[in-house]
Amino acid sequence: MAFTALFGDTLLTKDGLKPTEEVLSGCQAVGLYFSAHWCPPCRAFTPQLAKHFTDHLESKGMKIVFVSSDRDDSSFQGYFNEMPWAALPFIKSDLKAALSTKYDVSGIPCFVILDPSGETITTDGRACVSNDPTGENFPWTSGAQALGNSQGGGGAPHLEHGKTQAMVDDFRVRQKQGMKMQFCNLFVSSVFCAVYWWAWSSADTNCASKPIKMKDVFLSFGIINIIMIVTSCMAVFLTQKLLSDHMIKSQIYAAQNRDAEALKEAEAAVNDVNT
Repeated sequence: MAFTALFGDTLLTKDGLKPTEEVLSGCQAVGLYFSAHWCPPCRAFTPQLAKHFTDHLESKGMKIVFVSSDRDDSSFQGYFNEMPWAALPFIKSDLKAALSTKYDVSGIPCFVILDPSGETITTDGRACVSNDPTGENFPWTSGAQALGNSQGGGGAPHLEHGKTQAMVDDFRVRQKQGMKMQFCNLFVSSVFCAVYWWAWSSADTNCASKPIKMKDVFLSFGIINIIMIVTSCMAVFLTQKLLSDHMIKSQIYAAQNRDAEALKEAEAAVNDVNT
């Protein structure tokens, strides 16, 4: 009944809605996974958690409930399809808000671990899983161990998801603005070249020799200008590929002094460009 009070009567599984107590029966621990598809650190951690869950933790009695911060049901469904566990139905936004408040969730991804009675083992389950992916010390009930996991060696500090999204949004806005400026320059230059060519080609034939030479010079300049602008547009596309989510995540991890993860994401971005 403790979990029904937290999640309501039903949870969403791969087979549809099922009673909460049935889904979580027999568990040794329940993880509440606060996450969202739009969050780059979440998308990086989810496949790691899924692998540790399927390879080790599920067989030890762990159950996980996805608590979504996605913006719409389609995003929630798409992200949930990547997960091998249950989820709080997206429409239960009131319960989601209550859980976030209860466990003081200020950033995602956040992984809260509860014991079978619904009592909190740790609110830094992400660090527990990262430090012990095979679950040798599962369910991490030792107070000293939980404290050590949350404070030292390998513990990953949370980044407020509002700051993450603002960073991503600002980057994409600047990308779009740059592309619009480049295409406007290309369009204006093309129109200007066309008008100039028409004006000179319509000039009086008595002075045709000089206009034709000037026209040819100007058209050559115009073609070079267009080539330069097209090249600039291609550079913007290349920058967009280079400064993808990999680089955004790299900057985030570097700011958190998570050098190994920052380097991994930077290398992934370089590999993307090379391929």
